[in-house]
Amino acid sequence: MSIGMGCDPEFIFRDSSGEIIYANTILQQGDFGMDGHESTGELRPKYANDSLQLVANIHKLIKDGMKHAEISELEMLAGHYKLGSPIGGHIHLSGFNMDIPKLSRYLKLTMMTLSDCIDDLGEREERWHTGYGNPNLDIIDYRTKSTPNWVEFREPGSWLLSPQVAFINLWLAEATSYAYFDGIWTIFNDFEEDRKATISKKCDNLMKFAKKMISVPNQDIFLKVADKLFSKLPLNWDEDLKKYWL
Repeated sequence: MSIGMGCDPEFIFRDSSGEIIYANTILQQGDFGMDGHESTGELRPKYANDSLQLVANIHKLIKDGMKHAEISELEMLAGHYKLGSPIGGHIHLSGFNMDIPKLSRYLKLTMMTLSDCIDDLGEREERWHTGYGNPNLDIIDYRTKSTPNWVEFREPGSWLLSPQVAFINLWLAEATSYAYFDGIWTIFNDFEEDRKATISKKCDNLMKFAKKMISVPNQDIFLKVADKLFSKLPLNWDEDLKKYWL
């Protein structure tokens, strides 16, 4: 199986005084450019065949963006809701036969479990209040287009905090697609049944899921990165993401 993966994670600029700097005052349309909202910037990395390559493509975009002096002097923030603006981390999947509503539900179960573990849940709720994402597992934010077998999964907040956080988000979306394609659908029962479980139990369920997905590229890297990341919770979502990417 070969999966095409893309994404368009968003971010907010903040200056040294803690004020938001509107992205449309600095950026133009492009791979490191504006989103549809005036305050939000967006990365559009090249498509990849697996999550690790997609992270490498993101890294190149951020590194190239720092050639602009004005950008390099500002903080870049990820998360769900920053300085009055919701931000997202949309993930694109393509290249295999899919029942898009069914796949999207499985993606929501997996990615919501990860979000419960690592995200700022107060920020997530603020984003929900603006109409992006939804706590109801039966209401799923995704988009399709005329191209067959392509979906943009729009539930996650921006996971750009670090390469490690980006990788575990993208790898779990990739692994969910493999599980869907291979018909291993009962694997998602734990995520749905344990919606009210502790963070520790949810992290354990994600690791158990990952250990079963031996056919997914870079499984060994995911297990190492996720184990280390889960041991350092909670994450600080108010940090400048550039410190981790550069």
